[in-house]
Amino acid sequence: YSFETSNPTTWQEAKQACLEKGGRLVVMETNEEFDFIAEILRGNEAYRRNFWTAANDLAEDGNWIWDGSDHQVENFNRWGSLEPNGGTGENCGNLLRVKNFALNDFPCSLMDDYICEYNFL
Repeated sequence: YSFETSNPTTWQEAKQACLEKGGRLVVMETNEEFDFIAEILRGNEAYRRNFWTAANDLAEDGNWIWDGSDHQVENFNRWGSLEPNGGTGENCGNLLRVKNFALNDFPCSLMDDYICEYNFL
């Protein structure tokens, strides 16, 4: 994993930046993987912003998927309280700092830090 904090970007820019580095926006395929990443974020005071993930419902509102994966976000129970709640205006998923880095739907055009993941197999 790479926690990118030096240049906050939109969701699309974060996705492209990860691809250019040979990775992708983080896909949390299990609750255990989410817990691992969230614990890293909670344990480091340097992480003061939200972080983009691969979660989005850009193709179909309300149908949350992990971009670049066949895993649906519905099989994942780490959404923040009352999330996702943004309807058609919040289509990208981030880890929201004020909700202890729970998953949150957010406008894709806003600027956030992001997490890339890499497959070294």
